[in-house]
Amino acid sequence: MRNLHLRVETLEKSWHAKRDVRQRIPEKAITLWPDETEQLIRAYGAAQMSRPLTEREAAAFRAYTKALESECRWAGIHPIRCNHVSDIDEDTIQKAVLFVAAFRVSSEQLELCKSGVLADQQGREQNERESAAIEFYISERTRLFQLAGLVP
Repeated sequence: MRNLHLRVETLEKSWHAKRDVRQRIPEKAITLWPDETEQLIRAYGAAQMSRPLTEREAAAFRAYTKALESECRWAGIHPIRCNHVSDIDEDTIQKAVLFVAAFRVSSEQLELCKSGVLADQQGREQNERESAAIEFYISERTRLFQLAGLVP
């Protein structure tokens, strides 16, 4: 009975590890170029509104599907058995929005955002540059969420 328990435990660990790998595949596949990723976000929004994709959106969707298949192969899973439909899920799009928004913000602006958040945590007032950087990041993130048809 103890051997059976150990075998079940080993199988469960193996299954959980494979599940974790499969769940990370879409996240890895969205790391296209930021412009392509923005078009993928637009493609998701188009699907939400039931409108046809533009050529650029369709090209980004094809690139994403190809990246998904590649990530499946890299994980040692045949793309057909990878259980990833080529539809894009909301969680993946939310990560794509954050990826593109962070890319669109300069490293200086990111440092100012970080400094502004620390200011809030420390109880001090944000300076004008910190506030402007945070506002820019939020506006870019909001714009991308709206393109996707999501509420930020």
